[in-house]
Amino acid sequence: MIDRIRVLIVDDHPLVADSLRRLLTSGTDCEVVGVARTGADALRLAREMKPSVILMDYHLPDESGAATTAKIHADNPQQVVVFLSSDDRDESLFAAVEAGAAGYLSKGADPATILPAIRRAAAGEMLVRGADLARLIATRRGAAVAAAEQARHRAAFSDREMEIMRMLADGEDTPQMAAGLFIEAGTVRWHIKNILTKLGVHSRIAAVAEAARQGVI
Repeated sequence: MIDRIRVLIVDDHPLVADSLRRLLTSGTDCEVVGVARTGADALRLAREMKPSVILMDYHLPDESGAATTAKIHADNPQQVVVFLSSDDRDESLFAAVEAGAAGYLSKGADPATILPAIRRAAAGEMLVRGADLARLIATRRGAAVAAAEQARHRAAFSDREMEIMRMLADGEDTPQMAAGLFIEAGTVRWHIKNILTKLGVHSRIAAVAEAARQGVI
């Protein structure tokens, strides 16, 4: 006799949850052991019902599905979680994968693909393609490197220089900057000279362009 796949549905929309229940029980090898509408309920039912697979929405009333998944895996690292969500943003997919999800399915996908995906996940297969995961990791790494580079560039400038660069970007002239900062015009010009030197440019407009390129402003 084939072991039945015990599925916990986590979705706060009753119509969606009911449709999923009917879809999953249409197969002879699946059994819906519970429906949770919040992250807290999902954590409790995961402990009590010990489902084979948890079918998780990303957006829940009390927290994200990723946060709930992280808590579930803190209890049971081997627990299989598959996301079924209308949120197709890369950051949501990456958060789900980081939390330990085995897959991330779209609610807009053909319903006929959901049951086979549940079976694959229950068998220990990963539903996220390696190429997609590699792309996500590369994107996240690139963003982290860019943020670190911006922080490094900004660290080269004093708070006053940052203020003046923002004023330059707003099109203010020397008298306006002096009045706005309550300093002498000569002091403004001295700061601007230092800014040009640090940016390696020779004009105010070039300074604004280079500062923007480096992510300083």
